[in-house]
Amino acid sequence: DIRWPFSGNTEIPDTHPDAKLSFSGSGLITAIAAPDTPVKVNGVWNIGADSHFTGDAGGRVTYNGERAFTAPISISVTGLMLAGADKQITPYVAINGVPVADSGVQFTASSTKAGAATLVWQHDYQSGDYTELWVEVNGATEDVIIKQSVMLVN
Repeated sequence: DIRWPFSGNTEIPDTHPDAKLSFSGSGLITAIAAPDTPVKVNGVWNIGADSHFTGDAGGRVTYNGERAFTAPISISVTGLMLAGADKQITPYVAINGVPVADSGVQFTASSTKAGAATLVWQHDYQSGDYTELWVEVNGATEDVIIKQSVMLVN
């Protein structure tokens, strides 16, 4: 039913385009090479669901539908600094490999105290568009560990 809406089949609902990826308890390091420069989060993602989308273990959700589709995006993030005292971390929704500046939500974390944020965005998907989670450390080049994340596109 990617191509056709089925209004006459009352017993069989149309498939709703959505995707859910997540990981929890990660110890993988996301290397930060330059301050205030977003990079893709390093994590091994579990694919919880994907309909009209394809998710992968690298954290990419790609829209496969043939018609344009507007979808809300929500991503929860919990992270730690690899070492050191409090730093500001900003995660972003990235569309087609480009972080969306207005989607960033800053939080504070250290090597012993995790911080968290929830990102909320919306995108007008065309076939082949993809969504990822990117992160930067504000004013520093210290590496981070994103401990958990859930990405929902629906």
